[in-house]
Amino acid sequence: MNGARSTGLPALSRLLGDGLPAVLANCLPRTGEAATIERVTGGNVSHVFRVRGHLGKAIIKVRTSTFARIPQLRTDPALIADERRALDLYGTAAPGHFPQVLGFHDTLHTMVLSDVFPDALNYHQHLARRAAAPDEVARLGRVLRRVHHATRNASIHIRSQGDDWFREHTFDYCLRAHGHKVLDAACEEMAAQADQQLILGDLAPKNLSLAHGGVALCDLDNVHRSWRLFDVAYFLAHLLIHHLNHPGRLPALADAFLCAYHGPKQPDPGQERLMATVAAGVVLYRLDNPLVPYPLKQAPAAAAEYLERVLALLDADTVTIQALIDAANPREHAPHGCNARKGPAVTLSAPRSGTALSGDAAVTVLRGLGYPVTTVEALASDQTPFAVPARPRRRTLAPGFCLDSTSADLGDGAFTNVHTLRVDLERASVEAVSDPGGFHLRDLLRDGRTLAAVSGSFSFISDDAAYQPVEPCLDLCYRHGQAASLPTAAKPALLLQQGRPALGHVEARGMLRLAGQTYRWTGSKTAAAAERRPGQLTVFGAANCEVLYRPHPRTGFVRYVDAASNLTPACPAAVDYVIGADAQGDLRVTSVHVGGRADLFAGRFILRDPSPASHQVPLGALVEVTEVAGRTTKGLVCGFSLGPSVEDAAAGRTPAYDASLGASPFQDVRHARTLIAVRGSELVLKVLDGAPRTGRFRGATPRETAAICAAEGLDPHAVYHLDGGASSKIAFLEQGASAVLGSMHYLRWPTGPAEPFRWQGLEGRVLRSALALVPSQARSSR
Repeated sequence: MNGARSTGLPALSRLLGDGLPAVLANCLPRTGEAATIERVTGGNVSHVFRVRGHLGKAIIKVRTSTFARIPQLRTDPALIADERRALDLYGTAAPGHFPQVLGFHDTLHTMVLSDVFPDALNYHQHLARRAAAPDEVARLGRVLRRVHHATRNASIHIRSQGDDWFREHTFDYCLRAHGHKVLDAACEEMAAQADQQLILGDLAPKNLSLAHGGVALCDLDNVHRSWRLFDVAYFLAHLLIHHLNHPGRLPALADAFLCAYHGPKQPDPGQERLMATVAAGVVLYRLDNPLVPYPLKQAPAAAAEYLERVLALLDADTVTIQALIDAANPREHAPHGCNARKGPAVTLSAPRSGTALSGDAAVTVLRGLGYPVTTVEALASDQTPFAVPARPRRRTLAPGFCLDSTSADLGDGAFTNVHTLRVDLERASVEAVSDPGGFHLRDLLRDGRTLAAVSGSFSFISDDAAYQPVEPCLDLCYRHGQAASLPTAAKPALLLQQGRPALGHVEARGMLRLAGQTYRWTGSKTAAAAERRPGQLTVFGAANCEVLYRPHPRTGFVRYVDAASNLTPACPAAVDYVIGADAQGDLRVTSVHVGGRADLFAGRFILRDPSPASHQVPLGALVEVTEVAGRTTKGLVCGFSLGPSVEDAAAGRTPAYDASLGASPFQDVRHARTLIAVRGSELVLKVLDGAPRTGRFRGATPRETAAICAAEGLDPHAVYHLDGGASSKIAFLEQGASAVLGSMHYLRWPTGPAEPFRWQGLEGRVLRSALALVPSQARSSR
C-alpha cells in the first residue's frame, strides 16, 4: 500500500496510529484492499484522505485539536460529530447529493465516507483550469433549492454550541471582521429574518462537484440555522471572484444560477439587496484575509482592483448584484461561437435598464418608437398598436449583407411585415449558437465580431421555471463539436462545417459507442424503434414531452409539463441510460433506470437498451456519437433541427412537430415565422412579423408563407422554418448601434400577482438557439 504524498502534513498512519486498521476496514466494501492513500486538497479544518482500491474509492476524514492547514487556530475535534449528524439528516432529506457515512470512530474523531466526486476533483480545481458553464451552475441552483426545501422544517439540533452561537460566529469571521457598518447592519438584518432554517453555511467550490452532470455536496462542518439566502450569496461571491479573468461570462453565469435557484418566485427587492450585500462581504472575506488565504488562479492585480471596487460600493451603500458583476469589468464581453470544442457561452444577463420596462417608462419608449401605446397592461390583451405596416426600405449593413423590409398584403386588410436578410456566403461565415442557459438575441452583437443575428428557437418553452429540461433544444442539437441532443424523429436540420450552412432532411438514426461497445441508435418516434433489434438503442429526450395549458386570470394561459408523467415508458426488460456532460464536455452516463420511467428532462438525452445483454454500463461511462443519419460526426461543429419546409407546412405534412411544442404553429392560422434558405452562395433569412393579439397583423398562414416565398423566386420546398413563433426577430448593427426588427410586442409575463407586465420588445424572448452572421474580415481576424 502506498502512503500519502508528502505535503508537510501528517500522514494518515501518524494521525490514527493503532486505529488505522479499524478505519480502513470501513473502506473495504467500497475499495477492496487499499492500494493507495492520498491527501485531498481543499479544506482548512480537517485532514482528508482518499483511499483507492481495485473496487473503487472512499474518503477518510480526521479532525484534530487544530486546523489542518492553519495550525495556529485551535478547534474541538469532537465537533466532527456535528458534521455526522448533518450528513445523516441531509442524506435522508436529499438523497444522491451527499456522502454516505460508512463508519464513525468517536474516540479517533474520524469518519469514513463514500466518495461523491466522480472524477476525484472538486469544483474549485475545475475552475482553476477553466471557466464555469451556465448549465453547470443552473444545475447547482436547482439542487440547492430542492435541498433548502427538503430541510426547511427540520427541527434536529446540529450544532453542539447552539445554532444562534454558530450563526453569530459565522457572521463574525465572514462579515463583521471587516469592521464595515454596512456589513454589520446586514448581519443584524439576517438574524432578524423570519425564515430561519438549516443552511449549508460553506457553499464554496472546494466543497462541491458538478462533474458528470451531477451535483455532489460535501464538507458539512458549517451547517447551522440561519437565513437561507446566505448560501446563495456565498456561492455567488465565489462565482464572481473565480471569473475576474473572464468578466464577460459573469452575467450569464449569475443569471443561470440565480434564476435556477429562485424559479418563478423571485426575491423581493429588499432580500435581493441584502443578498448582494452578503455576497460583497464574502468577496472581502476571500480577497482580504491574511489568516485564511484563498487560492485563486486570477491575476493579483485584478483581484486587488475588484476588492477596491467592491469596497467603494459598500462605502456608498449601493451594492446590487448587477453592480458586483459590473465591478468585475463591465466593458468586457465574452465572444460566442461554435468553432472551439469548449466555446464560451453567450452573455445572458438580468434585463438591462430600458429593455424590460413597465408603467410610464415603457409607454414613453414605445411611443418614441412610433407605437401608440396607452398602458403596458393593456398590451396583454390588445396588441393593435404594433399593427403598423413597414415602409419599404433597404439597408446595406456591410459588403455582402443586405436587409430589406416591406409589408405584404394578405387581403381583407390583413398584412405581415417581411424583413429579409440576404448574406453572401463568400463574404461571411454562419455560426449556429445554442446555449441551454438561454440568451437574448442582441447579446450576440456584443462580441465585436457579429454583424447580424436571427432567432432560431425550436426549443422547449413553458412557464414553469421550476421544471425545465437539462437540454431545452428539441431533437438534434450539436454544440462545440459535441452532441447536445439526438433526434427522436426525422426532421430537417441546419448543420454547419467550416462556417458554411447545409440544409436538409436528417433521419433519426446513427451509430455511437457506449462504454466501449458500438451500437446503432434510432429515434423513439420512428417505426424502427418498435423493432427492438439487438444492439439497437432508442433515443428519448425533451422532444418526447407534452406541453399542457391551463387558464390564468392575467395572462390567459400558462404552459407546463406534468412532471409525474414526463417519463420514458415503463418496460420491465429495458434499461434507460440518462446521458449528461462532464466538465470537459464529454458525454457520460449520469443515471441508470432499470425498467424505464426515467425523467425526460434529466439529461441531454436518454438511451434505452430494450434487451440489455451481460455487458454492464456503469455510471460515468463514456458516450461517443460517431454517426448521424449516415454522416460521420467528424468535423460536425454545430447545428440544430429545423421546422418543416414551407411546402410541407402548407400541405399539412408536419407529424414530427407534436405536443412538445404546445400549440402547433403549422396549423392553418397566422403566426410570425422565421425562414431560412440557401440559394447558391446566398443565405436568405426572412422574418414574417406579427403580433398574436391583433386582428389584422398576426403573421402569415403556411399557405400564405409559401405564396410569399414563391413570389420572390424562392422554392417553397427548399425554404425551412427556423422559428415558428412570436419570438421571430432579426438583430443587427447599423453604424455601430444595435437595432432589431420583429417581435416588438413581446411582454415578459408576471410571476406573481403584484408584479406588472413588462415590455421587452427590444430583447425579445430568452432564446436557446440562433444564427450569428460574421463578416469575413471579422472572421479572419479572430
